[in-house]
Amino acid sequence: MSIWNEQLGPDSDVVISSRVRIARNISGYPYTNMNDINSLTNLMEELNNIIDKIKKQLGLTWIDLRNTSPIDKLCYIENHLMSMEMLGGDLQGALVLNKDDSLSVMINEEDHLRIQSILPGRQLEMAYKICDDFEQRLGTKLNYSYDEKLGFLTSCPTNVGTGLRVSAMMHLPALTQTGAIKKILEACAKMGVAVRGAYGESSKAEGNIFQISNQVTLGYCEEEIIENMLHIINQIIEKERNLRQKILNSDKISLEDKIFRAYGILANTRRIESNEAMELMSWVRLGIDIKVIDFINPINMNKLLVELQPGNIQKRAGGELHPAQRDEKRADLCRQMMKKEEV
Repeated sequence: MSIWNEQLGPDSDVVISSRVRIARNISGYPYTNMNDINSLTNLMEELNNIIDKIKKQLGLTWIDLRNTSPIDKLCYIENHLMSMEMLGGDLQGALVLNKDDSLSVMINEEDHLRIQSILPGRQLEMAYKICDDFEQRLGTKLNYSYDEKLGFLTSCPTNVGTGLRVSAMMHLPALTQTGAIKKILEACAKMGVAVRGAYGESSKAEGNIFQISNQVTLGYCEEEIIENMLHIINQIIEKERNLRQKILNSDKISLEDKIFRAYGILANTRRIESNEAMELMSWVRLGIDIKVIDFINPINMNKLLVELQPGNIQKRAGGELHPAQRDEKRADLCRQMMKKEEV
């Protein structure tokens, strides 16, 4: 199970998880978008041989995506360990995971290597250290594509330079409900920061969950990128917390009513779609964070974020399900996670 949704981290009332990703390409091999199957296969073999020598020491598992079921692939995506781009059936790609999924490496995605770390709460510096340590370890055995003026070369021009993307998955119900999120979006756009749904580009911000990430890597060092992102994230945390308190002070009964109505549905539902579940979970999560609900473990909400998704529902059931069956299994899971317990 992934550490990011099994534990709480710093500022976890607003920041669900922190993610850092480093993009690298290997000299002598064409970019993956050239679709040179022989070259991509040879690269996989070379990387497999290198990682095989360190996988026991680091607790790594090599997953050949050519031999991975569609449901398992979907689960990796829903767990934020793999991108949608790697869902294709004939892709010559692989995924490398450590024991707690705090490190994941996509091989032959948009770039030859996408080294990623995802941790609970606001932990960008630690996530970067995990990625950087692994990147340097591989760098002693590989020649990365690098230009003295531009830096690390990547398939997409926006990643050239450091090849570093940092992001935070944030729960922003107060900013969303009051409409203040519009100003946040405008300010972020001016600063070269992207705001998307939890699953990145083209995904919707279901359940008031947003992914905040840098867009530019060229011209900045790694420390500057992380420092700038932390400054922005800290400001958003402060604004969200202040608005939560303002709403609580102005009309506590109305807020509690929305929270407990959402809880009542999730605790008793017999069939529910994922988008409705996500919206209701947002209210319950808010209730937990502002201490209106004190009988649900907050970690249950992080677990649900992943486990109520279609791939994980089917994985849990042991096979493919049609939509109505998934909705029933999802309802079962929601009722289970809403059970009262001492926290």
